[in-house]
Amino acid sequence: MSELKRTELQCMNCKTWFPSPIQFGSQQVFETSTLKGNLFGCPTCGRMVPCNQENMRWSRSDGKGGFVGIDTRS
Repeated sequence: MSELKRTELQCMNCKTWFPSPIQFGSQQVFETSTLKGNLFGCPTCGRMVPCNQENMRWSRSDGKGGFVGIDTRS
């Protein structure tokens, strides 16, 4: 399975994308991770942002696919 190239988090307040403070080595690790209760400060607006799969995106290092969380599609 291909390694993940970039994992980003979207601020639910200002919608800015920034590098996720939690990184995953592979798609399988991401898919089997349970992310609950993690909060991080948005570098743009300063608000605390939940870090969960619903507001994350990643791309694979081989360029074949990626993931965009359901809360980022609005």
